[in-house]
Amino acid sequence: MKNLYISYIMLIMLLLTACSSQIYQENEYRHFHESYMPVTFTNELELAEKISEITSVNESSMSSYNAFTISQNRENLEYVDVVADVHDLSSITEIFRPRKLMKGMIFSSIVVKKEYVNYQYIYANNEVVANFTWFREMSPEVAMNGLYGRGAIIEREAEHNGIRYIILGWPDESSEKIHSYSIRWVQDGKPFGVWILGEHSDEEIFAFCDFERVSIKDHIESYDENPLLSDSDLDNVCVKIGHLYIRAVNATCSKGNFDTNVCSRCEAVETDTNDKPIRYSWNSALGHNYEVIKTTVASCLSGGGEYVKCKRCGYETIVNWYKALGHSFGQPQSTDNPRWNIVYCEREGCDHSKYRLRT
Repeated sequence: MKNLYISYIMLIMLLLTACSSQIYQENEYRHFHESYMPVTFTNELELAEKISEITSVNESSMSSYNAFTISQNRENLEYVDVVADVHDLSSITEIFRPRKLMKGMIFSSIVVKKEYVNYQYIYANNEVVANFTWFREMSPEVAMNGLYGRGAIIEREAEHNGIRYIILGWPDESSEKIHSYSIRWVQDGKPFGVWILGEHSDEEIFAFCDFERVSIKDHIESYDENPLLSDSDLDNVCVKIGHLYIRAVNATCSKGNFDTNVCSRCEAVETDTNDKPIRYSWNSALGHNYEVIKTTVASCLSGGGEYVKCKRCGYETIVNWYKALGHSFGQPQSTDNPRWNIVYCEREGCDHSKYRLRT
């Protein structure tokens, strides 16, 4: 009986130890995943492809605990996450982005975490100017409460197209002006937020908050980064998933001009609400960027110099030009004719000669 009692006690202790180990492992697993940093994507296609990859892994394994690697290289920085879909990317079927950008804004990146999907925008000098966020896990009630009394110098509500917005203006530390705005609203049952640098009118704010839906499925099915895509195919891609703008310098070697944003896929120029190209910074004429294509040496009868061609525009000209040198005659030499001497040019490669009267 005593041995049976001891065995019973040991069995209970073993079970407790096993349970404690499991609880510890689960807590460690939860802490490990909750501390994960967001994943950064350079474009929507990259995000869509990763979602597709995760979905296929989960479907084949029938488990959300199969780890895989997200690896990216942006500006020579390596972003690596070994995850078990801790950001729940597989549940994302669509994402949301601003329909129109403010003047000067350039798309920078998409930052994704389990709690949100965040579009980031910059100026040409890489200064972060705005972000647009879809709060994936936040309830509408939480999204619209507790926003006041946090230090904003402007706290107000506004309605636009039947949607209630909370607008907060944050102060500049060195002046009494507005440094930036943050806006929160709920649309179609989903909470959204925007942060914008600088002072803006309500019209500008509402225009930036107006978003469009982007289907992940459309990205995967309609766009393949194949260099053999025709112009019409590229146009269709941009109609479906939006343009991918890059800054274009329009100044030429001899004429200044404003920069514009041009789509790297279809070459469409970014326009404003009046379909006029949006102008950015002014660049003066760039000047020619020459390379030497031929060099000639001046001779007795012809000039010489460097023939150059502009690498940008193809313009050709001559620089460092030297005039013809003229002959350099040596001492007179006698001839069979008592009245005449002969002189020869002493420059290398020249055999010119002429007669001179004897003195």
